[in-house]
Amino acid sequence: MGRAIETLAGSEALCRFKVGRDRTGRWTVVDRQNRVGGLFVSQQAAVHFAMVESDYQPGAVWCAPVDEIEAALRPVADRAKPAQHAA
Repeated sequence: MGRAIETLAGSEALCRFKVGRDRTGRWTVVDRQNRVGGLFVSQQAAVHFAMVESDYQPGAVWCAPVDEIEAALRPVADRAKPAQHAA
């Protein structure tokens, strides 16, 4: 897939984007600041998005295991929840 993608353990700390499948099987991209990303129909589409957004920089895209994607998405999901107000 190219030099822009990293799959080595420990390299995720240097990457800009994590690409992987969530527990429901959706291809997901999330950046390290949880500001850019999305859901994609295929791995190819997800990786393409991440590589273009990172300007094809070596090591900018990391193919993450399911638990890493889930952990990366947690802050995004928490922000998307409506605030609960006490009555």
